[in-house]
Order: sequence, then structure tokens, then C-alpha cells
Amino acid sequence: MAAVLMIHAARALISAAAIKLYILAACIVALASLTSISQVLVNLGHIGPVGYATFFFVAFVKTGLLVRLAVIVGVATVLSLLVEIVGRIPKNRVLAV
Repeated sequence: MAAVLMIHAARALISAAAIKLYILAACIVALASLTSISQVLVNLGHIGPVGYATFFFVAFVKTGLLVRLAVIVGVATVLSLLVEIVGRIPKNRVLAV
């Protein structure tokens, strides 16, 4: 019986969703170690909500290659997880409003 539980646990740990979450966690750790999060938040406070898109575009363009790769992989992983979550919603059910 323990072997069956180990197989189920292994399947859960190597499922597609779990691997996507591991990749997302790695991207978050990479971004946290490669950027100064406190400085980004201070700079965001100076510009206001209207300039967020410009701020993030300029910040993305002016960063190093590793940060860009971490952002691209992280965004792709989040989008992939959202597609998977939306795909699991039953098509014939109406969501409560």
C-alpha cells in the first residue's frame, strides 16, 4: 500500500501543473536575487499609476539578459497556468455571479 501512495505522490510532484509552479518559483527567486525589489517599489511610488506601463517597459529594456529571460519565462508560465485553470472549468456549468 505504501508503494501505491508513493506512486500517487510522485505523480502529483511531477505533474504538468507542479512543474510549471516549480518554474514560476525559480523565476521569482531569480528576479528577487537579480533585482533590487525595494528600489523598484520606491521608483514605482514616484511615477503614479498612469506611468506603470512605460516604467515596466523601460525597466525591461534596460535590464540584463538574465532578468529579461526570467521575466519572459515567468510570464509564459503564468499564462500557461491560466490556460490550464480555465481549461479545467466545466463548459456546461454557469458560474455564480
